[in-house]
Amino acid sequence: MTKSVGQIIFNDLAKSGVYEKLTVSQCVLEVLKHVFGDLSGHLKILSFKNGVVWIGTPNPVFSQELSFMEREIVNKVNGIIGETVVKEIRFKEVFK
Repeated sequence: MTKSVGQIIFNDLAKSGVYEKLTVSQCVLEVLKHVFGDLSGHLKILSFKNGVVWIGTPNPVFSQELSFMEREIVNKVNGIIGETVVKEIRFKEVFK
């Protein structure tokens, strides 16, 4: 049975966990765009590991505002994915 190049790449990404990271990152970005609109362009997904998403922000005030909305963001992301993948979100100031 032959497989397409796309299927081989997808399988490799799924095995390595990269596909999950890409999917979670995309969902988090979509939720942030929905919640913050243009301000979401100032945020950066830094990492995703063991259910924790790290988001880079431009300043501590932005981090604090986001931390108040963490549960809402987590619930929306997990709702989009259809299962509990994200357990918590942490924020870190990344100065540009």
